[in-house]
Amino acid sequence: MSLFKSGETASAQVLKLATNSSPSTKKKIKEIHNLLLLSSMAMYTPEEALALIVDCSLSKDDIRIQRGAKKKQVNIYPSYAVIGHVTKTCYPANITISVVHILRCIYQFKIWWT
Repeated sequence: MSLFKSGETASAQVLKLATNSSPSTKKKIKEIHNLLLLSSMAMYTPEEALALIVDCSLSKDDIRIQRGAKKKQVNIYPSYAVIGHVTKTCYPANITISVVHILRCIYQFKIWWT
């Protein structure tokens, strides 16, 4: 069954245009298709990007992949500064730990352990 008979008229028209066109028109069709694919890609949220970095144990240098993707017009990663801001929001507020506090904990643990 043909695309047109099955109700896929838009697909049939695109296929006809693609097969009966000059090479320059075919190239333009491909460029438009690629642009549509790129525009449909969703950017990672800062939280998703942070989870990806933590889960994959990525360093700041490993994140150079994002710059490479951006050069290819695939901007799916938030900036490192945005991810850094989200990282700070993951820590509890108003909590300070001093060296004295840590030493007390170690001392109490030694007493408890022995």
